[in-house]
Amino acid sequence: MRVFVNYRTGDATYAAVLIDEKLCEQFGKDNVFRDNRSIGLGVDFRPKLWGSLAHSDVLVVVIGPRWLTYGADETGAGRRLDDLDDFVRCEIALGLRIGIRVVPVLIGDTPAPRAAQLPDDIADLAHRQYLRLHDRGAHHDVARLVREIADEIGPDPVAQPVVDHEGTVAFLQYELSGTAMPSRHQRERLRTLVHEAAGTARLVDAEVIAQPDGLMVSLPSTNPSTRLTVTFVRALAQRLETNTDLPRLRVAMDEGLLHTPNGLDAADRARHLLGLPHIDIVFKRAEAARLVLVLSETCFVAARQVNVDRAAYAEIALAHHDRCWLHVPGYSAPPGLPPVPHASGAPERPQPRPPAPRTTFAQTGGIAIGGDVHGSVYNGDRVTGTVNHYHHPVPEETEP
Repeated sequence: MRVFVNYRTGDATYAAVLIDEKLCEQFGKDNVFRDNRSIGLGVDFRPKLWGSLAHSDVLVVVIGPRWLTYGADETGAGRRLDDLDDFVRCEIALGLRIGIRVVPVLIGDTPAPRAAQLPDDIADLAHRQYLRLHDRGAHHDVARLVREIADEIGPDPVAQPVVDHEGTVAFLQYELSGTAMPSRHQRERLRTLVHEAAGTARLVDAEVIAQPDGLMVSLPSTNPSTRLTVTFVRALAQRLETNTDLPRLRVAMDEGLLHTPNGLDAADRARHLLGLPHIDIVFKRAEAARLVLVLSETCFVAARQVNVDRAAYAEIALAHHDRCWLHVPGYSAPPGLPPVPHASGAPERPQPRPPAPRTTFAQTGGIAIGGDVHGSVYNGDRVTGTVNHYHHPVPEETEP
């Protein structure tokens, strides 16, 4: 069980420190996050911040007497909460959005904020049951807070085994319309969106690492790979749709060893997929597409357990009998690639894999992006059906 402490510096900071101290006594320092204590000097605080919040169970929001109006002038304008980039607001908004328990803690006689006083993305905070921390009985009230959190969520953190050498890797490469790279501001915004999408997908211990041409997300095997290949992709695509000034993305994923002394690891194999000419064709035809996803065979085998739509993914044959699958979120099939023919009157049967490398691709089963998978049930529906392969020549790019 992990707890994240949200507070405004300069507004009852002592209360946040006291709450953090007592939570650490109960759950351990590694399971409680408070920025000044949990982030080392010189460390990029953004991935640490969003990553910690993403896999927390409880968000404690410390609300002091200046919390609502902090930064406002005499007319009430300019308060920090109205700033879209205000970290206090962003942390609360993400916590509410990903569905963790959000607990307001009112300091002294601070009135509970009303929904009409809050920005729309955190207005739901006004409807969460709060606890009041009185100045004279602060230690007693904090002990009650810790006790209630332990009673509601569980007294002891559940240790999760971590396998550092295995997992899933995603490369997010900028799709450039010209030779100019995205601006620094665009790159920072994109990284923020990636962290938010990771939070929505509940990716535990995911690392987001800047690359010269994009970003890399490294996910340990303690997470179901479908959280990255399905839920994360869906969340990221939705955010890119409302940020059309940001670059489009080539996204490639592979699963396996993250670090090998010799040979190719998952990161090497994922990056290799980014150069497929099929992506160029699809991006040219799919003008509204904000990203194109390529899954390695191991990722697709895991992901196809979900509700299968064979037309949504195109199978591409690679060298050495390898295969990968290409998908465009928001499109029923990758545009620019030939459609799958149906054999009239004959039942569809899986075709055997080719005995040697071929320069062909096959249309195959796809994934209806929607959420995490729980056994054979996906979003309330029982998964049925088979995956079928049909071979066609690789299309040559022509003008539409």
